[in-house]
Amino acid sequence: MPLEIHDPTRVSIAPQDVYSELELLLQSPLFSRSEKLQRFLRFVCEITVQGNASQINEHLIGIEVFKRGSDYNPGEDAIVRRHAHALRQKLQEYYANEGAGHAVRVEMPVGRYVPVFRRLEDLAPETPMPAHVPQGHRWRWLLLCLAAIAVFVAGWLTARTSLPPSRNIAAPTRELWSAWIGKEAILSFSNPTAAVARQLVDPVPSDILTHSVLTTQKEESAVRAKFALPIGGRIYLEPTIAQTMMGEAIAATQLATLFARTGTPLQTLENRFLSWENLRRENHVLLGGDAENHWVNAILERCPFRINTPADGSARRIINTSPSAGEPASYRVVGTEETREEYALISMVQGLTSAHEFLIICGVNSPATPLAAEYLTTDSGMQQLIRALRKAAPNHAGAWHFQAIIKVDLRDKVPTGASIAALRVL
Repeated sequence: MPLEIHDPTRVSIAPQDVYSELELLLQSPLFSRSEKLQRFLRFVCEITVQGNASQINEHLIGIEVFKRGSDYNPGEDAIVRRHAHALRQKLQEYYANEGAGHAVRVEMPVGRYVPVFRRLEDLAPETPMPAHVPQGHRWRWLLLCLAAIAVFVAGWLTARTSLPPSRNIAAPTRELWSAWIGKEAILSFSNPTAAVARQLVDPVPSDILTHSVLTTQKEESAVRAKFALPIGGRIYLEPTIAQTMMGEAIAATQLATLFARTGTPLQTLENRFLSWENLRRENHVLLGGDAENHWVNAILERCPFRINTPADGSARRIINTSPSAGEPASYRVVGTEETREEYALISMVQGLTSAHEFLIICGVNSPATPLAAEYLTTDSGMQQLIRALRKAAPNHAGAWHFQAIIKVDLRDKVPTGASIAALRVL
């Protein structure tokens, strides 16, 4: 009986075809050296084929695949999320190289642990060759074929001169990142104003005392309770701006991996060292919201979606300056610590000159940022984003410039899913 796949294309694939592809994957060099990734992939595929995909969640995978106990808490142990990210990267690499011609593909969409099975012909349908060419049109058909070959060769030669040799860049990556590939880019980290809490025992070194603040007894009690610090010493606060939030750090790793895979040179910089002259000369990736990266508002001031941190101290939000039917005027955190919705804004926009690009990723809070980055760095994420872009602008040609608001669902502060909440092609 064919397996009904949970995928927008609604393809029916026989279970034996899924199992055959799964075995090829597990025997490939990419997976044969990682027993944990093998167990992970086999487990979620088998449950899905058996029709029990709704049972798959982070807690179940932690217990069954990684042998955590029944008291396993995903909020304290991110082993499943780490391996899920690695699994998506391995699958993308496999189908960009060894498995490029396989009839069936196994994918794991962004923000989910349920695999999707797709046929190759549904990803890239071919244009059929005419079965018969009338005698009077044979020379015309031959000339068209020769012209097509000439165009192909010209494009191939252009690509060979602009890209490093032996780069096999997947079609979604090439389409979404066409204006970036092969050009040097600068990734700038945000600089949030923060203070590091340090437990120090007398005598405290004089150099620490000069730039630290001793907490009051009430503040010290609150810090000790929050972080379960042992008894002893005193708590000092050390102000700093040379610090990056965890969500942005993870997103930076995802982007750096993509840039390395495409042969695109990448440098890193703290945003406090940026200038308009820097922004004019290179392609730039900026991470962090308006409070941590003051360039964000300056660049997005004319865009339909913007990040806003109210002066009255209320929660940061994404402003929708021209809502479409059914869209809210703003997006902000909704829910409790246990279950809530977060949002992140992706902005891939024209740089200060026509030769350069900007990419800005701003999470309303830091946890939303990595899942937003997955729409830009994983094959399945890019495919979802490109489908949405093409639907919004079916006649588009050239590099994509757009803004996308990404909704992220969290449970106990752990991301469990993501979706595109709003999109504008610029």
